[in-house]
Formats: sequence, C-alpha cells, structure tokens
Amino acid sequence: MPVPQFSGTRSAQFPRPALGRLVFRRWLASDAETFAALLGNERVWRYLPDPFPGEITRRAAEDLIALSNEAQHHDVYAVEHEAAVVGQARLLFDVASLARDTAEISYWLGDRHWGQGRGTAIVVAFVRDSFSRWPELRTIVARVHKDNHASARVLTKTGFRADRATLTDLWQLYYIARPSAN
Repeated sequence: MPVPQFSGTRSAQFPRPALGRLVFRRWLASDAETFAALLGNERVWRYLPDPFPGEITRRAAEDLIALSNEAQHHDVYAVEHEAAVVGQARLLFDVASLARDTAEISYWLGDRHWGQGRGTAIVVAFVRDSFSRWPELRTIVARVHKDNHASARVLTKTGFRADRATLTDLWQLYYIARPSAN
C-alpha cells in the first residue's frame, strides 16, 4: 500500500490510522477524566523532564488537553488500545524555528499498561506516521532519562541510536533518520 504524502500542515481532520489495535487521535475534552487518571500518577512522572505536579484535576486536564490541541509547535495525540485511552504520543518541533527537519518524540503510558509491548508499537507506528505526514522531517530525536531502561530498550528495538556525545548526568539523546527512499 503506498504511503500517503501530506503537506506538513496540522489538521484536526487528518485521519489517524488504526495500526493493529492502536489508534492515534486528538485528545478530546471528554477525555479529561481519563487523562487526569493516567497522568495524575507519580509513577508515570518518574522519568519525565518535569517534576510530578501532584493530583491532576479534571479542570487541569481540560486545560492541558486544550493547550495540546491549540499549540502549533507540536502534534499531540491520545493513544487508544481496544477503544480505551492508554497514553499519549507527541512530536515536538523547535519553538524558536520554523524549520521542520528535526523534531522530538515523546510518549507516556498509564502505569497499568506498562510491560505489554505497547510502547514499542506506539513508537514504531508514530515514527512511521510522523515521517509520512511531515515530508521535510529528516530526523526524530528522543530524550530519555538515564535510569529509564525500559524506554531506552523501546527506542533501540525500534531503530533509534544512542548519541553518546549527548549523554548528560540525567539524559541520553537517541535519534532516528528518515529511511532513504530506495
């Protein structure tokens, strides 16, 4: 099946493909309760770059959902598995640049969904989809906490390479280049 080419502009109407039993779609205001339950868990925040904010209220979840859908510097999607939201995938572009040749992928899953292979499936599908939606995108990077061995394994299994030059006290950068068209 040929890969569709897209202009690189965001569109709320862009059809998100079902990949296996995973579906990527925009967060909805009606997801606020689920969003708050999934992300309002200190275990989920353990390796995120920001500190755990404490309980996430429904109102805070609604605000975060609205922000994720309005911002022009990233594409943020709820990830569904068997019709239930299990986490999030995001592609972040440099806020200071209009260039769209490099972006950072980030993802999280609610802790009850860990260890079931969904992280790997999410990264494979989301990277493939991101390269097809953004023709100018050449490299996707991921920042991983040095103690997050599970996420490091997901990335290496899906073709990302560690950039040893970027290793800091807390973070390791991984990258994957657009596959060459042969």
